Amino acid sequence: MRRNIIIFIIVLVLTLFFSSFVNADPCGGTRRCRCGDTLVESQTMWYDLLNCPSGGLTIGNNHITLDCNNHIIDGDNPVFDTKGIYVFYSDSTVTNCNVYEFYEGIFIEKASYNNVISFNNASYNQITGIRINDLSGSNILYNNILGYNNGIGIYLATEADNNTVSSNIIINNGEGVHIVGQNNNLWNNTLINNNINAWDNGGFNNWNLSDVGNYWDDFPSNPGYPNYYIILGDGNGVDWHPIWIYPSVWITLMSIGNTTFPASGGILNYNINVGNNESINTTLDMWINVDIPTWIYPYGPVLGPINNFNMPSYPWQKSINRKLNIPTKASFGVYTLNAYLGEYDTTNPIIYAESHLNFVKEGTGRDNKFKLVDSGE
Repeated sequence: MRRNIIIFIIVLVLTLFFSSFVNADPCGGTRRCRCGDTLVESQTMWYDLLNCPSGGLTIGNNHITLDCNNHIIDGDNPVFDTKGIYVFYSDSTVTNCNVYEFYEGIFIEKASYNNVISFNNASYNQITGIRINDLSGSNILYNNILGYNNGIGIYLATEADNNTVSSNIIINNGEGVHIVGQNNNLWNNTLINNNINAWDNGGFNNWNLSDVGNYWDDFPSNPGYPNYYIILGDGNGVDWHPIWIYPSVWITLMSIGNTTFPASGGILNYNINVGNNESINTTLDMWINVDIPTWIYPYGPVLGPINNFNMPSYPWQKSINRKLNIPTKASFGVYTLNAYLGEYDTTNPIIYAESHLNFVKEGTGRDNKFKLVDSGE
């Protein structure tokens, strides 16, 4: 009797464990899939799968292409361990799918290789938008949107190695990208407004391809700014060529009158014209310094730095007239007046726009002990 009870319990457990596979019907080709079905033949969808209670679709063979044709595979709230698209095999393609409200959006199972996941939107999922599980390699993720996932946009698990992640938009997730694997290549991705943009606990991951890195919205606050982007975690990840879009602003210098002065000196009258091509207000620094013939470093700044200089949106521009006094004691030679817009720093400024104006001081004297005084508006 006891033996029969034990056998019954084992059978019941196995039945429950495999129920999702038993109940899943094969579909694909011209056969429409239902929630929880297994795709055994390539298909371009002509329908949506909405409010799936347990899971969306399982890729149930090698060399399968699922083209959702921009249709929706949608969960019934993110129930524990549900997967929107479950890639169980290798050499398959998942494209043009909108996968929402599952526990995990697109899930590549262990030891799956050479899958291409592209042009999908895997958003509003509980744990991950796209997950490459343990021991899965040489998969390609590109041109996907990962947004508003409570956990991680893209997750590469332990020994998920040699995968390529490029040209994805990763926005408003708990974490943008989390990597435990190694030797993965990530480049030309856009990471915006994630609580943590990236975490690298693997090692030897490449965060740029040649001179193309990734766009990081928090780059100015990163310890590597303005030269490189340091990735959080124990993997020593660095994006050596981060993409950073500088604001479209301009500045010009123009002389008003003479630019050649006698040995006795004179006054350089000049005009600064600044403008903003952006559709929003832009705040930055403005400063002017002077290259002197006998000096290694520029003199000044003679104007500024004017920190947090506010430039209203396009078509705003401003014209400013200034004067630079050139004393008799000033060395003879060619001087250069330099005007800059950017982020001022005494040793390593970031320059968004610049302009230069040459002027000449005649004579034969060489004296480094003089002062240039700039005045005006």
